[in-house]
Amino acid sequence: LKNNTKKIRVIADTTEKCGDILEAECNNYVGKKELEHPIAVIIDGSTLAFALNEHKQRFLELTSICASVVCCRVSPLQKALIVKLMKEHTQEVCLSIGDGANDVGMIQEAHIGIGIFGKEGTQAARSSDYAIQEFRHLRRLLTVHGRYSYIRNSGLIQYSIYKNAAAFLVQFWFAFYCGYSATTIYDDWIVTFFNIFFTSVPPFFFAIFEKDISESIIEEYPETYRFVQRGELFTYSTLFYWLLSAIWHSLVFFFAGAILLSGEPFVYSGRTYGLRIMG
Repeated sequence: LKNNTKKIRVIADTTEKCGDILEAECNNYVGKKELEHPIAVIIDGSTLAFALNEHKQRFLELTSICASVVCCRVSPLQKALIVKLMKEHTQEVCLSIGDGANDVGMIQEAHIGIGIFGKEGTQAARSSDYAIQEFRHLRRLLTVHGRYSYIRNSGLIQYSIYKNAAAFLVQFWFAFYCGYSATTIYDDWIVTFFNIFFTSVPPFFFAIFEKDISESIIEEYPETYRFVQRGELFTYSTLFYWLLSAIWHSLVFFFAGAILLSGEPFVYSGRTYGLRIMG
């Protein structure tokens, strides 16, 4: 919470009072294009029970525009229900982090669960997707390892689609020249070893060593994480671009070979180049 944050306290002993507070605050803030100050909601466990059971929509509308939501004295079940509410009604990726056994439900409910090895035991860490030693390690986990993982996985997936499409669309263009006879332009051993041997090294090194910017720059400027949050490296448009590149390169592969061998050049034995040489 910052000094200029507008704090909204939702504290009520009845469901009617809880509904009135949420209704009033939604009328004040929800729907406005710009807020003068960031807002934060502070709610306790008993009031949260009313909000989740009988005023879920208003609670969701108000908390969705908040910079922070502080829930105090809540049960383990309520923690999990809050995460479930965000997952079901928003398109955001939810991350939960905790260090105790009472955080296990919340950690397992989120898309990404992070456990901290703490004084309360290791149950949270053992139930999580990722385990860290201290809370401050979350920054490096997201900004450095999260960035590299996203870049490597998105690039690897799209490259794998590209290399297979570029190589085997050549067979599609060849079908127009072989009378649709199902004759393959490649020898069987080339098809067998294409992914196993010929193209296995580039994805391997890309998935392990690819770094668009150094770790020192990321740690100095953590705002670079916003680029990863936008998810611009793995979209329909980027996938379409890779497919277009594969189509173009397959055309180049096939017609370059066809034009080069169109004059039927001779080898030393006096024979002409055939289908095997082209493939």
